[in-house]
Amino acid sequence: MNQKVFRCLGFVIISCSIIFVTYRVWDIFPEIEIQVIQPNILPNLFLITILYTIAVFCVSLGWQKFLVNQGEPLATFSLCQKIYSRSVIAKYVPLGILEYAGRHVIAGEHGISQGHVASANLWEILSQVFVACIFISVFWFLSGTELQIISSAFLFTVFLGFFVVLISFNKFVNLIPWLVNRFNISRLKLKFVIVPMIFYTVFFFILGVILVVVVSNVSQQLNLHETAYIFAISAIAWLFGYITPGAPAGLGIREATLLLGIGEMVSEPNALLIIGLFRIVTVLGDLLYFTFGCFLSHHKNP
Repeated sequence: MNQKVFRCLGFVIISCSIIFVTYRVWDIFPEIEIQVIQPNILPNLFLITILYTIAVFCVSLGWQKFLVNQGEPLATFSLCQKIYSRSVIAKYVPLGILEYAGRHVIAGEHGISQGHVASANLWEILSQVFVACIFISVFWFLSGTELQIISSAFLFTVFLGFFVVLISFNKFVNLIPWLVNRFNISRLKLKFVIVPMIFYTVFFFILGVILVVVVSNVSQQLNLHETAYIFAISAIAWLFGYITPGAPAGLGIREATLLLGIGEMVSEPNALLIIGLFRIVTVLGDLLYFTFGCFLSHHKNP
């Protein structure tokens, strides 16, 4: 597929993504009660939006690290930021597959191996789900609930499952060498996964901080057990939205999960307000990261 086709596909994906993001912001904003938007909350919303942008940036660094670990010579910082920032808002398009399709299109335009991109996407998915499960288990345990034993068992099961997937993938690579050579798929050793997982841990920690700040500003101050519980709920909501097919950016799934998770802690109107603010912060954070990627791309390629 030549570069003109890649470029046209990329333009279509980005255009559709911008339209859908704009629609979602316009659709959600009227749900926010105007009396809550006061000077004491606006600075916090601005700061946590910046914080979420940093969280997405950390995820992009993890994806770049997977490309570098496979020996991809074109996986430079500026190019990977260009690819990731343009594809990240594509997750808001229904069906949710354009985020990954967009990476392939833009990477193909710049000559990056499609096999390396596919492998990086696969390992990103596996690693993010793995880190989310560990994060949920740890903070669920720290929340002091009666489900601590189940949490520990869940933690062990996730570890075991991850190692099975890792071993199975490397066995698959060894069994089908012609496919490996055709698509430039590389084996990934466990040590290559550690650094991306650190970036993903930072992402989930920031996500938890953001939800804690929103809850504290809208409803109540939280004690340590409640804070740990909110951290776990933020990761659970992200995970359910991530693994649900056809949910663009987890739309609807994450909101429903958050409503169930925090509904017992705050009143229903406050819960709905928290969910609306949380979604607005994440959408604006994605747009801000997209803007950062465009600026970086323009600066590197005037």
